[in-house]
Amino acid sequence: MKQKKIIILIATIFLFIFAMVIIANDIENSKKEEKEVETGMKKLEKKFKRRENMLIYVTDDSCELCKETDKMIDFYEKAYNLEFYRTNKEGLTNNDLKEYFGLEEAAIELPAVVYIRDGMLKGIDNKILTEDYFRDYLVEYEFLDKKYLETDYRITYDQFMEKYKTDEKQIIFFYNYGTNIYYNGKKKKNKIKYANREKVREELVKLSKNHNFNYKVVFFSSEGSDKIYQEVLKSTGKKELGGSFIVLTQNSQVTDYLEVKALNSISPFLEKNNIYE
Repeated sequence: MKQKKIIILIATIFLFIFAMVIIANDIENSKKEEKEVETGMKKLEKKFKRRENMLIYVTDDSCELCKETDKMIDFYEKAYNLEFYRTNKEGLTNNDLKEYFGLEEAAIELPAVVYIRDGMLKGIDNKILTEDYFRDYLVEYEFLDKKYLETDYRITYDQFMEKYKTDEKQIIFFYNYGTNIYYNGKKKKNKIKYANREKVREELVKLSKNHNFNYKVVFFSSEGSDKIYQEVLKSTGKKELGGSFIVLTQNSQVTDYLEVKALNSISPFLEKNNIYE
């Protein structure tokens, strides 16, 4: 009986120590996060005072819509060497920054990007769910060159069909940010291992810069994307195409396509089709 009490006492002491360690770690992490937020705010204030250019991405851990937009922001940072300063809604509307922004909380709807040039507020892009206008704003406010409206840029169904009927080669990249693949407008779980979508697109951006060719993007779930997809399936005779895939068209037909399962398959595919040598 005495031995049992000793075991219970030791177990209680162990649990107490364990709980104290967890609490101490939580306190330390909380202090670290507060310090990081404070440092971020100070950094932004300094940039405002120096009248610098900034892209501020307003997000929040509780924002479900932001999770997909996070991937888009990550892609633009890596592929186009842009820097987005991440902050939450409170960070933009607190007293320290309000004098620079002149913003009320209601002016921001997550997820959002705030565009600053020469320390001045140029625009706010609220509820960014797709790239339909995001790229346009980056060009309009001179964070990207105008040439990027010609490549790695969305294509509408009418634009696709107009070029589809000509003898000019058209390179189309089918892409979505999610973890599901769209077949005939419906989501199905990805059972085949395809290359990471963001990595595929980054590789295409790099190759297009190095070899001076343009391509357009069909964003699944965007308006007209399913009509383009159906046209491609009709031409190829396929029932479905999966992952992120590249399609070449000319004279009202698909001349070749690649379902990308490995990044090193992209360059040989483009070379084979005389996009570059």
